[in-house]
Amino acid sequence: MNTTLLNEGFRLQVQRPTTLLSSGPLLGERSRKLYGAGAPRQPLPRNDATALVRLLHDADLRGRGGAEFPTWRKLDAVLRQPQPPVVIGNLSEGEPWSAKDHALARHVPQLVLDGLEIVRNATRARHAHLVAAADLVPSMRDIARKRGQRVRVHQEGPLFTSGEASAVARTARTGSRDTRPQFHLHPLTQEHPSTLVLNAETLACIALIASHGVTVRPGDETRLATITGAVWRPAVVEVSGGIGQLQGMLREMTDARLALIGGLTGRWVRLDAPIDPAVTWGCGAVHVLSPDICPLHATAGILEWLAAQAAGQCGPCVFGLPALAESFRGDALVGNDRSTGRLARMIAGRGACHHPDGAVRLALTAMADLADERALHSRGRCSAHGRA
Repeated sequence: MNTTLLNEGFRLQVQRPTTLLSSGPLLGERSRKLYGAGAPRQPLPRNDATALVRLLHDADLRGRGGAEFPTWRKLDAVLRQPQPPVVIGNLSEGEPWSAKDHALARHVPQLVLDGLEIVRNATRARHAHLVAAADLVPSMRDIARKRGQRVRVHQEGPLFTSGEASAVARTARTGSRDTRPQFHLHPLTQEHPSTLVLNAETLACIALIASHGVTVRPGDETRLATITGAVWRPAVVEVSGGIGQLQGMLREMTDARLALIGGLTGRWVRLDAPIDPAVTWGCGAVHVLSPDICPLHATAGILEWLAAQAAGQCGPCVFGLPALAESFRGDALVGNDRSTGRLARMIAGRGACHHPDGAVRLALTAMADLADERALHSRGRCSAHGRA
């Protein structure tokens, strides 16, 4: 994966921090002792499918990969299919500003594998699969082998879209590192009807809920986030509570005023103002923007990178995303949003997967969230450089 976002005189370097700031149940000291690579294997609860669905429903666990879809609904949908289930853990972490799945794999790999095994046992799947970044494949394969676990570990594909659920499912099913998301997916799981793809953090939460009764209800749960950019110390953090608590933590880590929350297709948030309730965690990647980088130019650079990472199998990706990036850059220079808004409406909902929708969401929300910057640009000014 290309690890640099280039744009008109500035460079946004991808960071995968190794510093860990956590005292919570996922990555705190107790979990690291119980579920580290060399720790004795913990006994697993024996939940049948009905019991696990009920447990996850009562816990109200939602996926931690970005969509925040209720996990129990995905599990229940797969169990209703006549075909044998396929259970897949997604440790691919294609988001270039995220390191939380790497942190789980490095510090508590057995917690992730326990979650995968609990789901496999409940669904009676013959094998489980784990699709992981190249640097994680040897260690996860070795730990699974030592545990005697029936899990096949595969290497992720090379593009941003390789981490999309149906692309991960294709990698697990065929062994191919094909980066293309697939068509004709189940309306609930967004995968093949009998396939269940779960993010690494989701699997870790399942293990904690099933084994220890840990609460993950919205507002009470802890969430993992990767904080990069203009901060005193980039880190993977475990945050108790919601976005407001994350914003408070960010204020202690930086003097900068702007952050992109939710990954490359997330929302720009001012750190010195009340946060919009519509802002979500997304994939948990948070990038604090340096004051000497124009956020409109940064957004244009991200859109260009997303266009280059497209799967290349439909018109909205091949033609729409490059046009959207070019349009956004042109509109940003003069402070309007006319052509960007028109193009976004043409692209939204028409892709073979949701990759174009993520880029559209970033473009449209950036136009709204960065209204002050657009006003400056309309007058030939820029918050970062004085002149647009």
